[in-house]
Amino acid sequence: MKIEFSQPRFTGARFDEHTLPVDVARDLAAYEALIVELAKHLYLEDHPDRQRVPKGFAANFRLDIERIDEGSAKPLLALVMAGALALQGGERDYFERARDLVAECVAAPVAALPETFPKDLLSHFNQFGRSLRADETLELPLPGGNGPACLTQEKRKQLVLAADQVYEREVTLLGYIEEVDFL
Repeated sequence: MKIEFSQPRFTGARFDEHTLPVDVARDLAAYEALIVELAKHLYLEDHPDRQRVPKGFAANFRLDIERIDEGSAKPLLALVMAGALALQGGERDYFERARDLVAECVAAPVAALPETFPKDLLSHFNQFGRSLRADETLELPLPGGNGPACLTQEKRKQLVLAADQVYEREVTLLGYIEEVDFL
C-alpha cells in the first residue's frame, strides 16, 4: 500500500534546476528516522501501560521518493506500508501525527516548542537538515495548510542546542601538505 505522506521543498541555488543533490538524500533518511522515533514516542504516550511498542511497529514503515516536482526541488515522499501495518491502519495515524509534530516543532519559536515533542529527540536535528547550506531552506508542510515550516542552518542549530550542548555542522577544510617523511 502506498500513499502520499509529505512533500518537503528545498530552496536555494543548488535546487534551482529542480534537481535534488545526492547528498541531500541523507536528510530525507534522517527525516524518516525522526518520524519513526517520534511515532514510537507518541504510541507509548497513548499507552502508558506499555513499556515498548508492538513488535513490528515500524518494521514495515518506509518513505520512498516517488517523484521530484518543480518549485525548486520538491520530493514527494510516499508512505509505503506492507503486511500487518497496512491492514491495521491504527499505527499509520502515529506516523502522520509524528510528521505533523515535526513540522510544528520546526515552525515554533525555540522558546515555545510543542509540549508533546520530547526534548531528547531534538538531537535528531544534528542529522536532519545537516546538508543545508547558508542560503538554503527545507520547507515542511504544516497541518491545515497554514504555510510551510522553514528549516535553515540557524533554526537547526537552535533546535539542537535547545536540548543538547553538541551541535554538528558540515564544513569544508582546504589545505596542502608541504612535506611527508617516511621512516
